[in-house]
Amino acid sequence: MHDFLLSSVFEVGFENGSIEDASFQRVSGLSKTLETTVLKSGGLNAMAYNVPTGMANTNIVLERGMIVKHSAIGKWVESILNFNGENHVINPKSVTISLIRFVGSSKEKQGEKEVNAKWTFYDCYPVRWSISDFSSQTSELAIETLELTYSHFEREQN
Repeated sequence: MHDFLLSSVFEVGFENGSIEDASFQRVSGLSKTLETTVLKSGGLNAMAYNVPTGMANTNIVLERGMIVKHSAIGKWVESILNFNGENHVINPKSVTISLIRFVGSSKEKQGEKEVNAKWTFYDCYPVRWSISDFSSQTSELAIETLELTYSHFEREQN
């Protein structure tokens, strides 16, 4: 029998960051694609080969309710996205995304976390920040969206 993972409980962790600062309501973009080039077979027009040429990653997109205080992650994002072109320093971070399961049926174990799957993304830095539209017609949370690029990622084997 297979144990399928629920994606509704997860944690996002930033290198040298606090867990409160990294509380997100949605994560998307965990994807990897093998890129290929089509090569025609010499003399056989009906045959073609797809030859691997490299890997392509999509950006990670993180969404959360905008917090009132200026957080450490917010300061990091601002320092990178306020690009001045000259002597601009980008400080990449490692980011982890973990699927969590709460275990224990007794009172002693209730609420203990178990990591079911964990991905680590390396050399991350923000490429886009946005906030949801404002409307005086509705009473909704302001949603902050952060898009990160990265060099590569690995899944931790459990």
